[in-house]
Amino acid sequence: MKTIFFFLALLLGQLTSLNAQDFYLPVSTKSETAKRAYQAASYLGSNIRFDAARAEIKKAIEADPRFFMAYVYDYQVLARGEQKPAVLDKALAIDPSGFTKAEKIMRRQMQAWKADHKAKTAGAMKDLTTAYPNTPEAFEWAYLHALFTDGNKKAALKYAQKLIALAPDFGPVYNGIGYLYMGEKKMEKAKAAFEKYLELAPAEANAHDSMGEYYMNIGDYDKSAEYYEQAVALGMEGSKKGAEKARLTAAIAVYEKPEYFLLRPEVEKAYGYSHAVKIGNDIKISGAVSMDDSGNPTAKGDLLQQMKNCYSDLEKVLKHYGCTFDDVVVENVFTTNMPLFLENAVYRNEIYKNHFPTGSWLSVKELALPEFMIEIELEVHKSN
Repeated sequence: MKTIFFFLALLLGQLTSLNAQDFYLPVSTKSETAKRAYQAASYLGSNIRFDAARAEIKKAIEADPRFFMAYVYDYQVLARGEQKPAVLDKALAIDPSGFTKAEKIMRRQMQAWKADHKAKTAGAMKDLTTAYPNTPEAFEWAYLHALFTDGNKKAALKYAQKLIALAPDFGPVYNGIGYLYMGEKKMEKAKAAFEKYLELAPAEANAHDSMGEYYMNIGDYDKSAEYYEQAVALGMEGSKKGAEKARLTAAIAVYEKPEYFLLRPEVEKAYGYSHAVKIGNDIKISGAVSMDDSGNPTAKGDLLQQMKNCYSDLEKVLKHYGCTFDDVVVENVFTTNMPLFLENAVYRNEIYKNHFPTGSWLSVKELALPEFMIEIELEVHKSN
């Protein structure tokens, strides 16, 4: 009994303008114990604490085995797939002669589900909210059915906004709205809704879990992991997977973030290229040519010296990334004088002392400047 009162106290803490009875649809049960257990189950279910909610709905039914709305809530929210038919049959077996209007409306919907478990709910939810225009629970059911049963996001948002107007301090509705907006990629609105849920229900693990999912969706993986971990600390074990995924994704994002390098910043910016870029363990190095720090060609007419100058620059880039020529996996050579390059290609033995990379040698008519006779580009794989 202490547990039931605790959850009702939490609910009342969220509903400063309502008492618990005003929030819920009228029911025919005379058992106060059953009502309190039902309300506790509803609070828990709304905050995605389903196991605890199942325990409370079980208490409600034990207190009054003919508590129709308890079976309705069980069927709608808590019962697992294989359990639903039995719950449905028990609900429909209850004599409806003393039912409230809300129960009669839901009985018709339960009959529809008996005939077709995929039956839509729009008609019943319209009847329910029309009959109870000032009862928040009617609109909570309506927006959840519109969203999850009927797939009508527009109707779901309309019902949710009405629920907020009736019970602005009811945290879980902001969670639903957050997911609605997130599904439509309206991320700022989603964030505001999730933050409101967290503000109203800071002790609810699901509020933190939802923030974790929001930050995962916008690519802030570190923050996502923090919120998921807070959800775990508050008892939501399922959030562990979210935290692990966020931490792993954050690590991968850092690992795969491009790292650019400029050997001669002013020259390379002027021409509009980076000398190298590293992504993960792979490095691509732009073609090196024989030039000074001002970008002027050097060793004009001397292909061998130009080749040496190219390799000198390439070595500087490799050292920047902690690599050597042993890490080179592709080398492409472009030259304006292939016969002369072939005469001097033996110099490459001084560069690649352990093994040669793959690559191509290509004869071209002209390079970037007429004085350039050779250009060498590399691809590198850095071993861990």
